[in-house]
Amino acid sequence: MKTASVLALGLILIITCTAMSQPGGKQTLSIKIQKPAQKELVGVKHEVAGTVSDRSAKVWLVVRPRETADCWIQNPILVNNDGSWRLLSQFGEEKPEHSGKPYEIRALANPKTTMRPGKTICWPEAEVYSDPVYVVRK
Repeated sequence: MKTASVLALGLILIITCTAMSQPGGKQTLSIKIQKPAQKELVGVKHEVAGTVSDRSAKVWLVVRPRETADCWIQNPILVNNDGSWRLLSQFGEEKPEHSGKPYEIRALANPKTTMRPGKTICWPEAEVYSDPVYVVRK
């Protein structure tokens, strides 16, 4: 009886692992911002880079000045074959009053609505979001 239970459990694990590796198998989508680091000082234009677990995912970056309720969708992101991505993003304007201001950055994958660069409500609905990264404008 014990041998049959172990064999049944092993078979379930094999079937599950095979389904996960097959196209269309249920895999958990994940997305991560790797640069900039938390609390990093960023310029008006600063490169943001990260990875997504599914290279066919539609990836967008959203920047939010933390002193407002507005979000700013950045330009569309091209995901590389290895799932990496990078984008030159905008953090405010070239004005002295924007210096020292805090920003929140999030990447999102597979948005549920049409995305266009520009101002939007926070946060656009998507399949998955990265953890937030908090930065400060130089």
